[in-house]
Amino acid sequence: MITKEDVVVLVDSVIMGATFFYILFDSFKLLPSRRFVHYLLGFISGSSSICYYMIYDKILMIRSRDGHFLRGAEYLDWTVTVPTMLVVVAIMGRFPFPSIFVLCCLDIFMNICGLLGAYTCGVSRWIYFTMGCFFFLPQWIFFLNDFDYALVKKYFGEEVAKKYFFTGRCLFLSRMVFPVIWVLEITQIVSYFSALLMFSVMAIISKIGLCFWVLACIHGSTFLEGDDIPVVEEDENALSVILSSKTNSKQSSPRSDKKTNAS
Repeated sequence: MITKEDVVVLVDSVIMGATFFYILFDSFKLLPSRRFVHYLLGFISGSSSICYYMIYDKILMIRSRDGHFLRGAEYLDWTVTVPTMLVVVAIMGRFPFPSIFVLCCLDIFMNICGLLGAYTCGVSRWIYFTMGCFFFLPQWIFFLNDFDYALVKKYFGEEVAKKYFFTGRCLFLSRMVFPVIWVLEITQIVSYFSALLMFSVMAIISKIGLCFWVLACIHGSTFLEGDDIPVVEEDENALSVILSSKTNSKQSSPRSDKKTNAS
């Protein structure tokens, strides 16, 4: 018998899956060398769809020490999709990848702390929760301070920045709601179904919202035509220049040797 919890996760899985196919078909409008961002967005929605179907299929359900069940597939979803979202943001803002790599690692540690905190009980639970908040803090600073209006204006243009920056900022900051829902569920202030419903709604807002926000910024600008994004044609031209310079140097070297011998 299908319960109301099953309906929630099934709807979420279907919406995520539909978003995956939309992004996939939208990527066909671009050259293969410029589809990397679309592939990442498709990975976010596709993997999230699989994880929510795993929740429906009762896979990775973990019984905690105090007897309640944890949705392990939900933590798997966060561990996979959120670092990918950070990589997409890094590409959009041309951030150095070492710093984004550190943010991704911190996010993974935060999810591990969240899972351990939900599994344990008593004082240990809140120790893990506090550690997870410290791992989450750099993301707050990143979204509030580093990814600002000037950055969006620089790479996407003033028109796109005016239209979409505030929406993007709200989508980024919506991730701060997840720890609040986690506390409400762990402390049993809200029921299992209410927490599942809130997590599902926030997943749609933060993930699908981010996907369509990125697509709107891309289609509203010439972002994928930036000078510092590698293009196959530019690489071929550079290679031909190198080869021609080597050929010229080889042709000129015998002449110089003859002049030297004549002297």
